[in-house]
Amino acid sequence: RPHPLRPVGLPGIPTQDTQAHKEPDFTDCGLAVTISSNSGVLSVLSGIPTVALDDRSMAWGVTARDYEAVTPDRTQWAHHLAWKQWTRDEIANGDAWDALKGLS
Repeated sequence: RPHPLRPVGLPGIPTQDTQAHKEPDFTDCGLAVTISSNSGVLSVLSGIPTVALDDRSMAWGVTARDYEAVTPDRTQWAHHLAWKQWTRDEIANGDAWDALKGLS
């Protein structure tokens, strides 16, 4: 789907209506292609083979660089991703910082 701030798709590539969907619809999706987007994280978590074209992508380590369908083991990647999810309260009270420093 095109970026909401630049909603122009690529010629010949079907895209989703950015106004109609808040979350990507992976129904019948055989391959997701992203530059650097949260949609790439969601496609990987959904088990969709994903191509990331920018090394700043959060899903870079578990995506392909070309258009071959790959589904690598994403266990360690998902573990690292989950470890970086903190609530506002955990950040405010210092729990997140203590954990990241290795204190808890």
